[in-house]
Amino acid sequence: MMISTQILLATSLLMQITSANAEFSMRYRTTTNLNGDTLYNFTAQNGSSHPLSWITLGAKSDGQWNFSIGDSIYGHNIPGLVGAAPSGWNFDSAYVDEEPVVLAEWKSKNHIAPIPPGGNLSGFRIVIPRGAKTNISNAYFTFTDDEFLRFSGQVRPEPPLPTGQFVVTPSVSGSGKVQVNPSQASYPLGSSVVLTPVASAGWKFTGWAGDTTALPPSLSLTVTKNRFPTALFQEVATPVDKPVLEVTSSDKTPTDSKYLRPKIVIKNSGTKPVAVGTVQFFFTPTPGKQSVAETWYSPKCKGALSKVNQKDAYVLACKGVVLKPGESYPDASGEGATFGIHNADWSPRNRALDWSAAGMGALFAPNSRIIVTDSTGAILAGTAP
Repeated sequence: MMISTQILLATSLLMQITSANAEFSMRYRTTTNLNGDTLYNFTAQNGSSHPLSWITLGAKSDGQWNFSIGDSIYGHNIPGLVGAAPSGWNFDSAYVDEEPVVLAEWKSKNHIAPIPPGGNLSGFRIVIPRGAKTNISNAYFTFTDDEFLRFSGQVRPEPPLPTGQFVVTPSVSGSGKVQVNPSQASYPLGSSVVLTPVASAGWKFTGWAGDTTALPPSLSLTVTKNRFPTALFQEVATPVDKPVLEVTSSDKTPTDSKYLRPKIVIKNSGTKPVAVGTVQFFFTPTPGKQSVAETWYSPKCKGALSKVNQKDAYVLACKGVVLKPGESYPDASGEGATFGIHNADWSPRNRALDWSAAGMGALFAPNSRIIVTDSTGAILAGTAP
């Protein structure tokens, strides 16, 4: 996470226009966890006509933006500083840059849960390690919408609750939500509240953090203070149906010191069709000599010498090569795509230096040194030099 000086300078100009506008606010309440760390829970209010999907909480070392933690923190991550977010949002980072200083960011996941015009949202959270010096009363925040309009304001504490009243505001880390029963703006001392985590598809609940370390999914609280628990969700690993390509090659002229003539077969051994973008065969030119390539057989692919990440290669650029499961390129005959590489003056070459020809003989054998990519350049098979 990096916020450019230009962005924050532009924000500063907007702030002069909007800071007096009461429709934007970011207010907080605090509590402590079992370790003595301070939990700040923010509620963001959006009074604009734009849905807001990005919040930055920050400071600036010249004092205009003022959020300090300890001494000499510029340019370093803050040890122990963590955060959480409302459902549908991510706590993006906790980072301090040289100039300006940025403390934390929250972003709506894929912009699907922005704060609507006139709406408010709680559950934006940071945890300040015990013993760290803070001055949050003068911190500033920035709202950003999908059109990158920015609105700024100063962080303020929430108005005090009536005596004997407290809040219970859950956040999430990962993808999910928390059901609160009963759901109220505040609770009298001694109230019972039940929190139930609900994981998003592909995620699972793993425990609680914040001001509790309970493990059971259903969390029963007796309200004695402000409570800011965080439900932890972890993505569940699922099998990915990845393309499976078998690349084999042979050398049609294995004893010729002047001429390298590879043959390549690519077979789709997976369970779904694969579109081939390029086939890359890496070699080493002879110093002081010009390399020449000749394409003998490569249907739907055009071959040429090229540079791939500054490495010399013969590249077949393919168009319309889609292999169904079990199919092979160039065809079912097994003869292979064929080309030749030699020096322009037909002087001897040292084929032992050719990366993709290592171990290649007269018989077809697997070759992991030939790269196959899709049309986007993503590698489907093979290893580069």
